Amino acid sequence: MARISISIPDKLMKRLEPIKDSINISRLCREALEQRISAFERAARREGDVLDLDSLVVRLREEKDASGVQFEEVGRQNALAWLNTVSYVEFKNVAEASESSNMEKYKLPRSAFRDMKQVMGEANAGCEGAPAITYKTAWLDHVRSVWAQVVDRLEDTNHKEPVAAATEGQE
Repeated sequence: MARISISIPDKLMKRLEPIKDSINISRLCREALEQRISAFERAARREGDVLDLDSLVVRLREEKDASGVQFEEVGRQNALAWLNTVSYVEFKNVAEASESSNMEKYKLPRSAFRDMKQVMGEANAGCEGAPAITYKTAWLDHVRSVWAQVVDRLEDTNHKEPVAAATEGQE
């Protein structure tokens, strides 16, 4: 297998650090390259079609800016709601699952999928395609981010519980 190296901005690397052990970076890059190359190959086969690329880019950029941020934020918000009700076992299984490198095929937990389906329906978007991938990626990234923050604390028997939690129910 051939090898290449990539350069990424320092800010992106800093964000990658806490989660890099939970994702297969090589596979993620291969899949992204495969998708991009396939798109170019499909476009090249349609040479006879007339397409105003400048107008297309403007339209897609506006769409991306409007919906991408929206679906990303809603994905994070729904992940937070899911985290407030999830069991330890399901949380651990989702956070540590390795089959999430292809977000197009990634299956959310049932309750999270119901939330996504409702959001997509309200936005007249399907549960497949770019908006769904944006949503699922943000959802899973948020779940994994929280898991990375709590996993060591769950195993630390010397960790003191917050005062509020320790005094709840006492009167």
